[in-house]
Amino acid sequence: NRFLKVSLQLEVAGPAIMEQAKAKTPQIRDSIITLLTSKTSDALMSPEGKLQLKDEINITANQILGNNSVKNVYLTEFVMQ
Repeated sequence: NRFLKVSLQLEVAGPAIMEQAKAKTPQIRDSIITLLTSKTSDALMSPEGKLQLKDEINITANQILGNNSVKNVYLTEFVMQ
């Protein structure tokens, strides 16, 4: 078993989207946790794996908030043991 701690920031299209994202935080968090648990530790450790993860988080968040709501995903903390 591995331990993973991830912190991230979403860059959104504007203030209205930010308010919508705050209201839908539980759905966004649940989707991201589900996505993370589907990954292997090997996939997440490579630079390509992290880029793919960011892309998948972006797609997932945009599915919840609407297309082009999330402009970028930033991994601000990534620790795996």
